[in-house]
Amino acid sequence: MDAYISAIRLYDSLQTIYIVLLKHYPTGAVNSKVLFYDNLKKEFSDNDFDFNLYALYDLDKGKLIPTNLKTELNITAPEIEITDYNKDGINDYKFTRLYHNGTTNAIETTVLKVSDGKVETLDFQQKWIEYGAESL
Repeated sequence: MDAYISAIRLYDSLQTIYIVLLKHYPTGAVNSKVLFYDNLKKEFSDNDFDFNLYALYDLDKGKLIPTNLKTELNITAPEIEITDYNKDGINDYKFTRLYHNGTTNAIETTVLKVSDGKVETLDFQQKWIEYGAESL
């Protein structure tokens, strides 16, 4: 229970996405596990998605606050977007996060397709950034 922060539910007609926010021990870093629920079959997907938010958000008195990196790098892109990446008429999900290894930073985007109980990666990109970069 000490690791659990909260859950966010995103709903559309075919899928419900649960973003379970977690506090990593022993560091206290914020990360999440994304679960996909098929509304028609009434079951969760066989796969989940680790969506690490530690470089974007800190936990302060039970609330998520932007990290210094998110603010200083002027990162304004939404963390989760609904898209039809492969133009098949079914919603896909684009996840955007800041990757930070202590010295370098990159914006990572992952586009996922969810169908038949499986999660498939349609696209993954890393864009390396530095201080003073354009808004993202």
